[in-house]
Amino acid sequence: MKKKYPILTLACLAVLICGGVFASRSGAKAEITIGEKSYEMRTMTVREFMEDGYLLATMSTEGRSLYTYNYSGAMMEAKTYYNTAVPFKPKDGAGAPLSCWLYNPTSEPVEIREGKICAISCKVNQMRECGLSVTVAGLELDRQSKEEIKAYMDGELKGYQFSENEDVNAISYTKGQVSYTFSFTEEDILKNTVARNNV
Repeated sequence: MKKKYPILTLACLAVLICGGVFASRSGAKAEITIGEKSYEMRTMTVREFMEDGYLLATMSTEGRSLYTYNYSGAMMEAKTYYNTAVPFKPKDGAGAPLSCWLYNPTSEPVEIREGKICAISCKVNQMRECGLSVTVAGLELDRQSKEEIKAYMDGELKGYQFSENEDVNAISYTKGQVSYTFSFTEEDILKNTVARNNV
């Protein structure tokens, strides 16, 4: 019996190591910090996000006014995505500087408020006007140039693949399902950032 214990121990260790490697590969999540709070994509619902001080916001068809709506009763179909970004605003802020993409991973319909968030997009200048900083990969975003963002991200996000879309003046860093995208003005000054964990 004693001879079997080392083999059993080694087998258990192998299972744990393989499980850890698999978890580290499949469990990576995009993260973004807004103000003092960090958010991991795919780990929170709309309801949980709203509890941090945000309101769902909807623009009028003319685009001149903004009103809030709690989406009570609005349902997401089973295993579906919200193809358009759902706008949010800080409770004390103006405009809708946050947008979230939602999905329903369950096999049953759920309320919009119970949908999971797989991506958050922030208009950086408007967020700062609301008194909220936005941080990605340890970098607090402001009015950095495209080259400044690229230099920092190339140094911090080892193993991420860089790509550039000149048509919309944006750069992305992607690793598996996780991606961070930065879009810029015509003067190559940071305008928007998106943290996304594709499902």
